[in-house]
Amino acid sequence: MQFVPWYDISLLYGDLCPTNLYFRTGIKQAYTFFLVNKKYIKVYLSGGGMVSKHRLAICILILLLLLTATCSCSSTEPAPLPKKDVPVADIKVTEVVHSLVFLPLYTAIELGYFRDEGLNVSLETAWDSNTGYTKLFNGETHLLLAGPELSFYYLQQKKKQETIHLAQLIQKNGHMLVARKAEEPFHWQKLKGKVVIGESAGSLPEMIFEQTLRKQNLKPLINVHIIQNLNYKTFTGTYRAGTGDYLLAMEPWASGLEKENAGLVVSSADDFPDALPYATVMATPEYVKKHSALCQKFLNAYWRGLHWTNMHSPEELQAIAQKYFPQEKESTLLRGISRYKTLGLWPDTPLVSETGMEKIQKLMLESKELNAKLNINGLIDNTFARKALDKYRTN
Repeated sequence: MQFVPWYDISLLYGDLCPTNLYFRTGIKQAYTFFLVNKKYIKVYLSGGGMVSKHRLAICILILLLLLTATCSCSSTEPAPLPKKDVPVADIKVTEVVHSLVFLPLYTAIELGYFRDEGLNVSLETAWDSNTGYTKLFNGETHLLLAGPELSFYYLQQKKKQETIHLAQLIQKNGHMLVARKAEEPFHWQKLKGKVVIGESAGSLPEMIFEQTLRKQNLKPLINVHIIQNLNYKTFTGTYRAGTGDYLLAMEPWASGLEKENAGLVVSSADDFPDALPYATVMATPEYVKKHSALCQKFLNAYWRGLHWTNMHSPEELQAIAQKYFPQEKESTLLRGISRYKTLGLWPDTPLVSETGMEKIQKLMLESKELNAKLNINGLIDNTFARKALDKYRTN
């Protein structure tokens, strides 16, 4: 713990966000006071004159204890409802990739928010979108965490709705452009004539990356060679082995390559100014109709995990992420989480942006991935997300 040269009195309520008050003094000591209702106060003090000024600390603590016993402080997290004994139901969730982009889900699992809803989440990784969608359509998984672009492809091919998007997971591109050495200052023209290990052709991150190149007067696959046939399990190993000049990598892989001195992040992988639903929670229409109660419970828990992620520090989130990436160093996860927070990766609410979905369709039309504009009105169902927001309100 790094001490600061004044009192840092933090009022923490369970897993809610701290409210900090500061008082100038000079004591180097740490106190923890527990209250009967799981509320507690931690005080970190630093400086000299340790004994003479402890009385001031105790007076402040007593005053705060009295205040918190008679009034409630403003919470920055959805207020939890009283827990009840509820039947436990199993729900299978598939993520297309195991990445820090899905940290709010891991947070909700670790903090017991799904247990509060009576859900037992079974999580697996597909490692590519096609496999994930196949599992969803075959009934091997109940919910899929993936990019929405394949929904457009299926709608175009089969002329019927195959998926419903229930929640928006991220609003920015989680990919970083990794170079083999520092490039100061970086500019996109440096990619001319180079080889980039990218995403699969037709994927949303790849379309965004190629649009970025075109904005910089670079022709994808002509001025810049892009490798598009690798999956998430092999692309970092391929880059480490010497293939490619640049790599599109998510976290924690981008920060991991930096820690290994195998690469350096020189830019975000796109300069797209708008927030888009780059990844969503989706299900089949049949599953939503038959198991609407489970969908609601999932969204309730996920919203709490999303909000906790947005309101807490990278250090607090790293402790959770470490359980899901045990092979990664603490410093690697901290860097990756901090980078995503700076980027504004996670949205403020789980509502799927209808405008964002329309912009994705426009991008796919411009990229010649769609033949004509589609009717996507039925692709989004924000009913469950709105109810979750209403149930767990923030003050």
